[in-house]
Amino acid sequence: MHLEFHNREGPKLERIQGIKDLRTDSRILEKVNSALKITQQKMQKEFPNKALMGFAGAPWTVACYMVEGK
Repeated sequence: MHLEFHNREGPKLERIQGIKDLRTDSRILEKVNSALKITQQKMQKEFPNKALMGFAGAPWTVACYMVEGK
């Protein structure tokens, strides 16, 4: 999905007609998943009581941005 950031407006995305238009391919995220696993393993050793991520856009939230286009 094409994504642009505009000053004082936030992210702009291609608009989709609805959730059924979303396409997924888990192979695209293999490197991201691998990096997160490695980071989590290292963090557990050094910072056992800390979360890896404090906030991340949930799939539903991101999908809503995609439907709205912003």
